Amino acid sequence: MLKEVIEEFEDIVEFNVQGESNVKAYFSDELGLTNVPTGVIEFYEEYDGARLSINDVFSLEEIKQELEDFDIFLKAMGLNPDTDKYVPIANDGMGGYYAFLSNSDEETIYYLDHEFPDNINSYESFEDFLRDICEMDADL
Repeated sequence: MLKEVIEEFEDIVEFNVQGESNVKAYFSDELGLTNVPTGVIEFYEEYDGARLSINDVFSLEEIKQELEDFDIFLKAMGLNPDTDKYVPIANDGMGGYYAFLSNSDEETIYYLDHEFPDNINSYESFEDFLRDICEMDADL
C-alpha cells in the first residue's frame, strides 16, 4: 500500500530516494527507539524524507535533530515527555508535528497541533498519513 501512495503522488511530491539499508538499526542504535511503526520502517528503507509545498517528511537525520528539543514542544502541548514518547516524523509547516509513539507497538501516526493541544488527531497508519498530506499538497 505504501508503494501505491508513492506512485500516485511521485509527480507532485519530491521523495528523497536515498533510503537507509538498515533502518531498524538506525532507530534502535542511533535514536534509542525500539517501537517504530512498520510503515515508517518501510518508508525509510526506500526514501529519506519527502518535500511537499507546505509539509516536510523528515529525513532520518532531521528526526534525530528534531528529537533533541522535542520535549519542549511536548511540554508546551501539556504532554509529559517521560510518558508520552512521541517521535516527530514530519511537520505541518505551521508549528505542528506528525509523530508516532515509541513506547507503543501501534501503527498510529498522530498530528500534534500546537494551536489545539487538547485535540490530538490521528491516522491509523503511516500510509494513511502520507496519503492525506500528499492529497492536501495536490490541492494547493
